[in-house]
Amino acid sequence: NVTVKGVQTNLEDGEFDVMTKASRRASDEARNLIRSAHYKSLPDDQRELLLDRIYSKWKARGRQSIRAKLERRVAREARA
Repeated sequence: NVTVKGVQTNLEDGEFDVMTKASRRASDEARNLIRSAHYKSLPDDQRELLLDRIYSKWKARGRQSIRAKLERRVAREARA
């Protein structure tokens, strides 16, 4: 379930695929970061912050790419 303009709706298969791909890309980026010497030299709190930023960035990109479609669908459902 996702909430769009205060209305809960389910992701359709294509939308779910977009979010799954975004999650995979975040994991790939995080994995590369974790393997880096720079990451290993950081304190734990900075490591956590960097990982949070990666996942937040990719999640936002996924949401942005499906936002217009979700908004149109929610508007149609509200009129029905």
